[in-house]
Amino acid sequence: MKKLPFLLLALVLNGVVVNGASATVMNLSEWATYSDQSGFTDTYPSQPAPFTSFSFSLSFSGAGSHTAIGFVDPDIDATFNTWSNETGATNGSLASSPGTESYEIDDPYSGTIWTDIHGGPLGNFNNSTTPGDVSMALGWGFTLAAGDTATATFLVSTDLPTTSFYLTQTDPDSQATLYFSSVLNIIPNGTNPPPNPAPEPSTMALLGLALTGLIMSRRKTGRAE
Repeated sequence: MKKLPFLLLALVLNGVVVNGASATVMNLSEWATYSDQSGFTDTYPSQPAPFTSFSFSLSFSGAGSHTAIGFVDPDIDATFNTWSNETGATNGSLASSPGTESYEIDDPYSGTIWTDIHGGPLGNFNNSTTPGDVSMALGWGFTLAAGDTATATFLVSTDLPTTSFYLTQTDPDSQATLYFSSVLNIIPNGTNPPPNPAPEPSTMALLGLALTGLIMSRRKTGRAE
């Protein structure tokens, strides 16, 4: 859980500031995951990267109860108006199937979110209704039967999610909003894997040439006999 000062020069080099005009900039300062199978991982880039959409996943197997948690610490226009002026909100209803969904929105330093994502459980609260430094977490609790597998996918994006529940982070100056959502996909034991995709046109063309060559070869062999 860290933050470094943003460098204006780096933003200029990245094309964020052009001819003195500024545009809304979304930066992902840090993201982290917790899985009961793989433990806790924290990713903190040396320089927060501008983005419009970013996703990451956790995979599970083995019968029993499981926990998946994803955490993001994004900032909106932090170079121009700091990261301490933003608010968080919830939208929709928490999913109860195929697992139990949970969330937290809190300050990554003074709040409890950083402690809670190390194994959970998430407390289903929003402590960022007033301007401050916002971070967000989503979690899943679920049970797998023998042979089942599961994937929990987390997405932070500037696009409105299609999930029944999601979190938002808004900059009051620009009115720009980020959305954080998650999907849990459980694949039951014995479910057939998806069929192999149809060959690409180039592959079909090569197969056609090979078949044509084989036919011509057989014809030539027949004539020689």
